Amino acid sequence: MGCGKSLLVLGTICWILGTAAFVTSMVTKYWKSGTLLVAPYSYNLFQSCTGSLCTDTSWNPDHVGLHIFIPRILMLIAAAMIAVGTLIGIVGVLCNAKKCSLASEGALILCGAIVICVACGVFTGLTINRRGWFDYSFYLGWVSGGLYLLAGSFICCSAAHSS
Repeated sequence: MGCGKSLLVLGTICWILGTAAFVTSMVTKYWKSGTLLVAPYSYNLFQSCTGSLCTDTSWNPDHVGLHIFIPRILMLIAAAMIAVGTLIGIVGVLCNAKKCSLASEGALILCGAIVICVACGVFTGLTINRRGWFDYSFYLGWVSGGLYLLAGSFICCSAAHSS
């Protein structure tokens, strides 16, 4: 197996693991947790839960607060970038335009990874002084950003080494 194929395999593995971490981060409700009086609470970018009662959060930035609204939009932009990059890679491989499509896929995944890291950083900055603690869904967001950075890098490098 050549260097380009090895890098592509590594990039694909990182992409799969990054996607699993990203999806888990987005669908679980534990970005931040704590105890309010006697009831435990937790929330993510789309839901707020007190005890076992969960409610969807608003899309109005005035109601939900910038600490939720900005990271939510950034995470959705990152998801779109990664999805488009993945589609470009798949179509390029199927149409035999492998080198150019892999470079484009890797670049879009890298950009999506940076946006994920910015979203997690904004969430950290805007909620660091609030009650509660960061929970596993939040950390999975950071992990997915790191894995997508590796995936995009490996895929871009595999395009440079492919024939």
